[in-house]
Amino acid sequence: MLSFEFNRKSKNDFLKYLKGLEDDILLIVKAEIEDSLLKIESEATKKVAVDTGALKNSIQTKPIKKTKTSVEGGVFVGAEYAPYIEFGTGTEVEVPSELSQFAKQFKGKGLKKVNLLARPFFYPEVFKQRNELPKNIEKSLETFFKKQ
Repeated sequence: MLSFEFNRKSKNDFLKYLKGLEDDILLIVKAEIEDSLLKIESEATKKVAVDTGALKNSIQTKPIKKTKTSVEGGVFVGAEYAPYIEFGTGTEVEVPSELSQFAKQFKGKGLKKVNLLARPFFYPEVFKQRNELPKNIEKSLETFFKKQ
Protein backbone atom coordinates (compact mmCIF):
# COMPACT_ATOMS: atom_id res chain seq x y z
CA MET A 1 0.00 0.00 0.00
CA LEU A 2 1.20 3.46 -0.86
CA SER A 3 0.62 6.30 1.54
CA PHE A 4 1.56 9.93 1.74
CA GLU A 5 2.05 12.08 4.73
CA PHE A 6 1.93 15.81 4.37
CA ASN A 7 3.32 18.13 6.92
CA ARG A 8 3.11 21.88 6.55
CA LYS A 9 6.47 22.13 4.73
CA SER A 10 5.85 19.27 2.29
CA LYS A 11 2.33 20.52 1.61
CA ASN A 12 3.63 24.03 0.84
CA ASP A 13 6.42 22.62 -1.36
CA PHE A 14 3.90 20.50 -3.27
CA LEU A 15 1.54 23.45 -3.78
CA LYS A 16 4.45 25.60 -4.95
CA TYR A 17 5.41 22.85 -7.43
CA LEU A 18 1.83 22.74 -8.78
CA LYS A 19 1.73 26.54 -9.02
CA GLY A 20 4.95 26.44 -11.03
CA LEU A 21 3.40 23.99 -13.48
CA GLU A 22 0.50 26.38 -14.14
CA ASP A 23 2.72 28.80 -16.06
CA ASP A 24 4.38 26.00 -18.05
CA ILE A 25 1.02 24.49 -18.99
CA LEU A 26 -0.33 27.88 -20.01
CA LEU A 27 2.71 28.41 -22.25
CA ILE A 28 2.15 25.02 -23.90
CA VAL A 29 -1.52 25.78 -24.54
CA LYS A 30 -0.64 29.25 -25.85
CA ALA A 31 1.93 27.79 -28.26
CA GLU A 32 -0.54 25.23 -29.60
CA ILE A 33 -3.23 27.86 -30.07
CA GLU A 34 -0.78 30.14 -31.89
CA ASP A 35 0.22 27.23 -34.12
CA SER A 36 -3.42 26.48 -35.00
CA LEU A 37 -4.17 30.13 -35.73
CA LEU A 38 -1.15 30.42 -38.00
CA LYS A 39 -2.23 27.26 -39.84
CA ILE A 40 -5.69 28.74 -40.38
CA GLU A 41 -4.19 31.98 -41.69
CA SER A 42 -1.70 30.14 -43.91
CA GLU A 43 -4.25 27.75 -45.43
CA ALA A 44 -6.80 30.52 -45.97
CA THR A 45 -4.27 32.66 -47.83
CA LYS A 46 -3.29 29.65 -49.97
CA LYS A 47 -6.88 28.74 -50.86
CA VAL A 48 -8.43 32.17 -51.36
CA ALA A 49 -9.21 33.27 -54.90
CA VAL A 50 -6.95 36.19 -55.81
CA ASP A 51 -8.06 39.03 -58.05
CA THR A 52 -6.55 42.22 -56.65
CA GLY A 53 -5.06 40.58 -53.56
CA ALA A 54 -7.18 42.68 -51.18
CA LEU A 55 -9.03 39.68 -49.78
CA LYS A 56 -5.85 37.65 -49.33
CA ASN A 57 -4.09 40.57 -47.63
CA SER A 58 -7.01 41.07 -45.25
CA ILE A 59 -6.54 37.64 -43.65
CA GLN A 60 -4.67 38.19 -40.39
CA THR A 61 -4.02 36.51 -37.07
CA LYS A 62 -4.89 38.46 -33.93
CA PRO A 63 -2.21 38.41 -31.24
CA ILE A 64 -2.75 35.96 -28.40
CA LYS A 65 -4.02 37.40 -25.12
CA LYS A 66 -3.11 35.40 -22.05
CA THR A 67 -4.61 35.82 -18.60
CA LYS A 68 -4.39 33.65 -15.50
CA THR A 69 -7.50 31.73 -16.59
CA SER A 70 -7.63 31.95 -20.38
CA VAL A 71 -5.73 32.08 -23.64
CA GLU A 72 -7.50 33.82 -26.52
CA GLY A 73 -6.65 34.62 -30.11
CA GLY A 74 -8.19 34.58 -33.52
CA VAL A 75 -7.91 34.90 -37.24
CA PHE A 76 -10.03 37.44 -39.05
CA VAL A 77 -10.77 38.34 -42.62
CA GLY A 78 -11.15 42.08 -43.01
CA ALA A 79 -12.52 42.35 -46.55
CA GLU A 80 -16.24 43.14 -46.43
CA TYR A 81 -16.99 40.82 -49.34
CA ALA A 82 -15.27 37.77 -47.81
CA PRO A 83 -18.55 36.04 -46.77
CA TYR A 84 -19.85 36.22 -50.34
CA ILE A 85 -16.72 34.49 -51.62
CA GLU A 86 -16.77 31.94 -48.77
CA PHE A 87 -20.49 31.07 -48.97
CA GLY A 88 -21.47 32.13 -52.52
CA THR A 89 -24.47 34.21 -53.54
CA GLY A 90 -27.90 33.79 -55.12
CA THR A 91 -28.73 30.18 -55.91
CA GLU A 92 -25.11 29.12 -55.46
CA VAL A 93 -24.98 29.59 -51.68
CA GLU A 94 -23.34 26.80 -49.66
CA VAL A 95 -23.32 27.34 -45.91
CA PRO A 96 -22.29 24.67 -43.41
CA SER A 97 -25.28 24.07 -41.12
CA GLU A 98 -23.45 25.22 -38.00
CA LEU A 99 -22.74 28.58 -39.66
CA SER A 100 -26.26 29.26 -40.89
CA GLN A 101 -27.03 31.83 -38.17
CA PHE A 102 -23.76 33.63 -38.83
CA ALA A 103 -24.28 33.60 -42.60
CA LYS A 104 -27.84 35.00 -42.37
CA GLN A 105 -26.47 38.46 -41.61
CA PHE A 106 -25.03 38.60 -45.14
CA LYS A 107 -28.24 37.63 -46.92
CA GLY A 108 -29.28 40.22 -49.48
CA LYS A 109 -32.76 41.56 -50.09
CA GLY A 110 -33.12 39.74 -53.42
CA LEU A 111 -32.94 42.94 -55.48
CA LYS A 112 -30.02 41.69 -57.58
CA LYS A 113 -29.63 38.27 -59.14
CA VAL A 114 -25.95 37.45 -58.76
CA ASN A 115 -24.94 33.80 -58.64
CA LEU A 116 -21.40 33.43 -57.41
CA LEU A 117 -20.21 29.92 -56.63
CA ALA A 118 -19.17 29.32 -53.04
CA ARG A 119 -15.38 29.23 -52.83
CA PRO A 120 -14.66 28.28 -49.21
CA PHE A 121 -11.18 29.34 -48.21
CA PHE A 122 -11.49 30.01 -44.48
CA TYR A 123 -13.88 27.73 -42.62
CA PRO A 124 -12.58 24.36 -43.89
CA GLU A 125 -9.29 24.98 -42.06
CA VAL A 126 -11.09 26.45 -39.04
CA PHE A 127 -13.07 23.22 -38.71
CA LYS A 128 -9.92 21.12 -39.20
CA GLN A 129 -7.98 23.04 -36.55
CA ARG A 130 -10.92 22.91 -34.15
CA ASN A 131 -10.54 19.12 -34.23
CA GLU A 132 -6.75 19.07 -34.24
CA LEU A 133 -6.09 21.61 -31.48
CA PRO A 134 -7.23 19.49 -28.50
CA LYS A 135 -5.21 16.53 -29.81
CA ASN A 136 -2.12 18.70 -30.23
CA ILE A 137 -2.49 20.17 -26.74
CA GLU A 138 -2.87 16.69 -25.29
CA LYS A 139 0.27 15.43 -27.08
CA SER A 140 2.30 18.41 -25.93
CA LEU A 141 1.13 18.04 -22.34
CA GLU A 142 1.92 14.31 -22.38
CA THR A 143 5.44 15.10 -23.57
CA PHE A 144 5.79 17.82 -20.91
CA PHE A 145 4.67 15.53 -18.06
CA LYS A 146 6.96 12.72 -19.19
CA LYS A 147 9.86 15.14 -18.79
CA GLN A 148 8.76 16.21 -15.29
